[in-house]
Amino acid sequence: MKLQTIQYPSESICNEESLYIQREGEWISFGGYFNLFYLEKHHRYCNIDKLTLELKVRGISSIKIMHDRNVVSEVNVESFDTGYNRIRRALGKGRFSGEDKNTDVLDVSIELPYDKYDKGVFYFKALISDPEKWSIKGAYYGTAEKYNPVEVAVNICTYRREMYVLRNMKNLISYAKEHGEEAFDKLHVFIVDNGRTLLENRELERIISDNRFIEVIPNANTGGAGGFKRGMEEAIKRREELSLSHLLMMDDDAVFDPDLFVRLYGFLSVLKDEFKEITVGGSLMREDYQYIQHAAGEWFSNYKVINEHPLVDLRTFDACTSEFMTGTEKEHQLYGAWWCCCYSMNAITSENLPLPIFVHHDDIQFGMGQTERGIVFLNGIGVWHQGFETSFPGVKQYYNMRNTLITMQMYEPEKLRNSMLKWAVRRYIGMLINYRYADCEFVYRGFMDFLKGKEWLLNSDPEAIHKELILEYKRICPMRSLTPEEKALVDQSKIDLSPDNLREYYNSDRFEGTTCKKLTFNGWFLPGKRTLKVVTPLDTPWATYRQKQILLYEPATERGVVVKRDNKEFSKGMKRLMEMRKAASEWKKHNKT
Repeated sequence: MKLQTIQYPSESICNEESLYIQREGEWISFGGYFNLFYLEKHHRYCNIDKLTLELKVRGISSIKIMHDRNVVSEVNVESFDTGYNRIRRALGKGRFSGEDKNTDVLDVSIELPYDKYDKGVFYFKALISDPEKWSIKGAYYGTAEKYNPVEVAVNICTYRREMYVLRNMKNLISYAKEHGEEAFDKLHVFIVDNGRTLLENRELERIISDNRFIEVIPNANTGGAGGFKRGMEEAIKRREELSLSHLLMMDDDAVFDPDLFVRLYGFLSVLKDEFKEITVGGSLMREDYQYIQHAAGEWFSNYKVINEHPLVDLRTFDACTSEFMTGTEKEHQLYGAWWCCCYSMNAITSENLPLPIFVHHDDIQFGMGQTERGIVFLNGIGVWHQGFETSFPGVKQYYNMRNTLITMQMYEPEKLRNSMLKWAVRRYIGMLINYRYADCEFVYRGFMDFLKGKEWLLNSDPEAIHKELILEYKRICPMRSLTPEEKALVDQSKIDLSPDNLREYYNSDRFEGTTCKKLTFNGWFLPGKRTLKVVTPLDTPWATYRQKQILLYEPATERGVVVKRDNKEFSKGMKRLMEMRKAASEWKKHNKT
């Protein structure tokens, strides 16, 4: 069973060479992130009797098998050049179909000492004898006494993102045709089309009609939560028909390497009986810095998503082989986000489908309910995605408030009772002192709608609510293209998303303000500065200190709007905070734990 293909950088997916290979003089090391073989995870979860490295090589004279930084063995490649192959070359016959008969390609099969090492990583190094013609193709293969039947459905929810879907489906189909892997014969792709526009794209319609394992499912615009729910319902309905064993949730706008399906299929095929229902999570890599892993497993507590290992630089061997990356100790402590996460179909039931929350927290609420099954993250199973830092939340601020409270109610109800008002008030004031009045509107509304209870939520129309929120945001915060004078005010160095700036952005200490700023509502009661200051999503709420007006600027869209310190908004905010306090008190009376 193929477990892991040897991979190289590519222009269309990821061109960061250090994630795949390192050049060490005449040696090429396949010790990059994508080509490491994690031992502890495979030993714990898989029934592998024998592990082999199967290669087709040319222009290579020697191969070293590595465990961590130590050489396990060294193999002379010429020893695999059998007499039979020499005779065939003498007769002018190539060894492989379609191969140039003058090339010198050898099959190399190396059994790895899998039973001798429980932890760490395997990889290999190759000595180049022909720098101009060398090539290495191959994979890690595992054998087991029995293999699990595996059929994977992929659940992709999309809304008018034809170009993203087209790109990913073309990559998937091209890879499947070129490699002819068994994994793709066991794949079924459900694309839930919330915009009902996908099949209007002729190229996409042709691709889907020519590839029967891809299906488009028209759906109302019920957001990501509703779209994923629709895909889950389809998987439940067709589980027996398609013999589905697993469901993979995946974002529509993420970039993925199709080999992730090969790795996923291989891993699931050799799982031990006691781990057949384990969740396989996917890592999130950044599109701007493809070597940075944004997250690989998170947790939720005290109103926050907790990521203990953010922004990991995977160009270094130490990072790729750290305990966090290779170990299994977090098996029951993390959830996988739905940018890429695979569940056993036994976890997908009509009783635990996502609530009608439109977007945000559907994966958290579902994933935290699956922790007993465990979760594992494997190198090469994940996606690349755009960053989240250069856009204002917009209408998502409503969902940030309401859905966070719903998640707290599900998993930390007592803490919610004791602290929800304080948490919500702090968020409202944070938006108010930054003159983000639309965000204030959504924080208030999200809080009050949560207090209406589950019955109200289940009977609500998520699409109608979302449309109303969009109109409200446009009314209060009419973002537009900047004038030349306003563009001149934007300091590009301050919106530079270098890795160091990203780490500073995710440092919670930046939200700490001085006592003076807190007591004066960030200078609201002090004389204001008349200059126009540019404030972006990268700034803290304190960036507006003593400013009479600011330019809210969104680097992702290059749009903005001028907003001013408004005493009417301040008065309205104080009134709303009192209303929130009263409503929270009434809610507690009727929701005793």
